[in-house]
Amino acid sequence: MSAVERLAALTPDARAAALAALDETSRPLDVRDLDLAFARAGIPRSQRRPMQRALLASFDIIALVPRG
Repeated sequence: MSAVERLAALTPDARAAALAALDETSRPLDVRDLDLAFARAGIPRSQRRPMQRALLASFDIIALVPRG
């Protein structure tokens, strides 16, 4: 069962509590957050700026998780 399916299977009160907890602990990343994450990954500034603009124009990003 996927996380979305488990969430949908909760009682209405439990689902509301879980969603409230998620809202309190997550927020969309901003330009500074993305810049720092990309810099830590070794991406040069000249490449980071276009990537940030493209991502923020299309997505609300709440996490970046490096591989490995």
